[in-house]
Amino acid sequence: MIESLQKYLNQNDLSTNFFRSSSLAQKKRITNNLVKNIESKYSIPDKYNVNNIHLGLKNPMTAYIYWEYTFDRINKTLFKAGYEDIREVVLLLRVYSIDRNNKVEKYNDIRVELDDSNLYLDDLKVDHSYTVELGILNSEEKFFPIIKSNQIDL
Repeated sequence: MIESLQKYLNQNDLSTNFFRSSSLAQKKRITNNLVKNIESKYSIPDKYNVNNIHLGLKNPMTAYIYWEYTFDRINKTLFKAGYEDIREVVLLLRVYSIDRNNKVEKYNDIRVELDDSNLYLDDLKVDHSYTVELGILNSEEKFFPIIKSNQIDL
């Protein structure tokens, strides 16, 4: 009986597949445990508590913006703009299109929410540069910048 079972396993290579898959499963479990240990010890924070906005190119017609601001910075700007409550704030990304002579040709305002932290800009023009400011628009429609990005050139 044992001989016939051994013969069957050898013919169908089931024993090696069983041990091979068992070995792979064990290696996978060890790897997963290592990853979990590393992630728990060295996790990437959701926020860094900095005031930063960055503008980068995705392709010749699209840019990607990501930002973070501290509530201390936004509160200072909030009071300069005449607001008392952060829930009243109109938060904007002001996108400046800069021509070849380094002059602001125009700007567009994009309303964002307090929880937003990134955005794609589409339909950019070649031979232009762009920069972005995150800021607050007050009731008289005056713009109060919080942070300003780098400049990208197309």
